[in-house]
Amino acid sequence: MDRYTQLKMSAPLTRRTFGASLAGALGLAAGARAQSRPPNILFLMGDNVRGDTLGYMGHPVVKTPTLDALARTGVALTHCYSAAGGGNPSRVSALSGRYPRTHGVTTADSPLTDTSVLLPAILSKHGYRTGLVGDFELPGRDMAELFDSSATFSGDYKAFFEEKFPDRNGDIYALARKVQAQGPVRWRVGGSILSAEDHPVGWMANRTIDFVQAAKEGEPWFCFVSFHDPANSYISPFPWPTRYPPQQISIPRLPEERPKPPTAEDQPSDYVTKGDEAALIDVRRAYFGGVSYLDEQIGRIVRKLRSLGQLENTLIVFTSAHGDMLGDQGRMGPEAPYDGAIHTPCTLHYEAGFKISGGVHRVTDTTCLAPTLLDLAGLPLPEGFQTPSAKQIVTVVGAEWDDAALLDNRFHALRTAEWKLVEPRDHPTWTPELYHLTDDPAETNNLYGKPEASKAQADLAKRLQAWEEA
Repeated sequence: MDRYTQLKMSAPLTRRTFGASLAGALGLAAGARAQSRPPNILFLMGDNVRGDTLGYMGHPVVKTPTLDALARTGVALTHCYSAAGGGNPSRVSALSGRYPRTHGVTTADSPLTDTSVLLPAILSKHGYRTGLVGDFELPGRDMAELFDSSATFSGDYKAFFEEKFPDRNGDIYALARKVQAQGPVRWRVGGSILSAEDHPVGWMANRTIDFVQAAKEGEPWFCFVSFHDPANSYISPFPWPTRYPPQQISIPRLPEERPKPPTAEDQPSDYVTKGDEAALIDVRRAYFGGVSYLDEQIGRIVRKLRSLGQLENTLIVFTSAHGDMLGDQGRMGPEAPYDGAIHTPCTLHYEAGFKISGGVHRVTDTTCLAPTLLDLAGLPLPEGFQTPSAKQIVTVVGAEWDDAALLDNRFHALRTAEWKLVEPRDHPTWTPELYHLTDDPAETNNLYGKPEASKAQADLAKRLQAWEEA
């Protein structure tokens, strides 16, 4: 059987006509002519967005009509995984096509010594105007060194917030009302005091719209938008925290005790155990609403591109720095090598560039994005990328591809379509793990050291070793 499979996306899950009208607009030029000028590139990256928490991925509750439409008339890499796990390491990996041990950004405080490897620097050499919006900064670096314009979360948004809301003492995530009514109060959960446009996600959408409106005729642009949410504050503006009724929210069965091994931080907020069910429902309810709020704001950007006549020649990618365990195996947040934490969305949309549409079920990680964007834009690929361009699998049915994703940071893990090997590497508390994902998709039966999995373990370990030596 051909290893390539294609999934036609179902219609967006929405009770209104927004999804259908957006899909129609996106599809007007589907399969159309190649463009005579380089495409604009809009790189959208969420934070804590699980790869399975989207409408087009079949989630039974969450409505994401914008992303559904982009996926249906573009291509979704349905098995894409974070290359780094952490926020800043993941952002640099996606922008550079390199893993953390190569680019050197392994923590939020790690400096990047060579900024020439990042997409904005590469694209600037090809005449692109570059912009940054949102949550991305590098220690010791002024973003003006890397981008022609920037509107940062840590600088510009916080200055905006303090000027507009001087009585809030800089508390961006102050609650108007808590949603969490029961259980231990370990997380900030509920409705923001802010409106949809004053909230960080809405503000970032506005700054992105400002950037694309400033585009000059014939000048291609690249904009990296690093959304701050839905991070683990689980707070969004109303009505999103209460968008989904609690009776629609399902949760996993929780363990009696905290799972082992512990996370590196080992904080109460890293876990949920039996008795926390009501609190976890509240958290998931708010999180799901936050994902839909993010989708709505992305929809505003897409509609603006369409009204400006820029949509057809704009290559859009949406992914996330990492996911969130959300109670799976009794864990919360991204500090784990399991799919809940590392499986990310990956949607590519380019009206002038794709001849196939739907879902491509090949295993990839986020280091493929930088070479893929350059390749789809018709630009040469510089040396140094550690993952090939995925253009072949999103444009050619049945193309050859090595179905593997590497997680390279505190954890060292190799995931294939069938297996996952986890080696602790620099993680202070973890132990080796091996999972047969075909039989054990929940990753609960550790086969590391077991005779029945010895061949798979040896093969995966050999591949990891070869990568380290390369």
